[in-house]
Amino acid sequence: MDLRFYHDGMGQDTYAEQLEGLNITYEDYEPEFGTPYGIARTSELLFWANESTPSADRLAEQVEAVRVLPQLAAPPKQLIKAKVFGPGLYSEPDRSTPAKAKIEDETFLVLDPQRKVRPDPEYTPAPHALSIGFGTDWSGLVSAWLTEWERKGPQWEKVEARVRSTMETIAAQPNGFVQGSGLYDLDTGRFAVSDKPVVSVSHLSAVFGLNELCAELIDLVDLPKFNEAYFDYCRYRDSFAVHRPSGRW
Repeated sequence: MDLRFYHDGMGQDTYAEQLEGLNITYEDYEPEFGTPYGIARTSELLFWANESTPSADRLAEQVEAVRVLPQLAAPPKQLIKAKVFGPGLYSEPDRSTPAKAKIEDETFLVLDPQRKVRPDPEYTPAPHALSIGFGTDWSGLVSAWLTEWERKGPQWEKVEARVRSTMETIAAQPNGFVQGSGLYDLDTGRFAVSDKPVVSVSHLSAVFGLNELCAELIDLVDLPKFNEAYFDYCRYRDSFAVHRPSGRW
């Protein structure tokens, strides 16, 4: 576990300064606390019990198993039964009827994530113009797609195309990530490219996995324009001179 702080202390030498920083960033900083030392000291020694000297192939298999230990993963049904994530909060995917399958596959059509804060009261979710934010909305979708792609699941080719097409059309926006959101087409898997630059970004847009996801995508997909759009977002994220008269960064 990486317990390092996200900064160098920023001069927070007193409890009052540390509390002020906590109220701003909700990261509780205190010198010497950003380390795993002292939490635990654990060593593991593994033995294989063989009836006789294993063959070279079998020995190689055992070595590989030790290097990357198998992990038990409970199926969703068991997790729900054990109430791991709380009582009654989750259910298994249910595609028993066409209507339920449609809800499972097209959640954003049924439940708008920004329904309480959306500035446009006339917005209605539509299959070919579905408003999706480039922050936590998009990162959540792509995280699921990327998992399917990496595991070579039944729809990996479809979702790989969706990962690439959304990266391309975010990069093509007038202000890239800072455009804030785009209208997504469920059939083509692409965002419509806006003809008007917009600056719309929340301090929460890049949290809950977006940065980690983009780091992985940049390493995985060769798309320089996406890299440039993301680096621009990172570079100007905390700039005071965010909005220029032209409407661009």
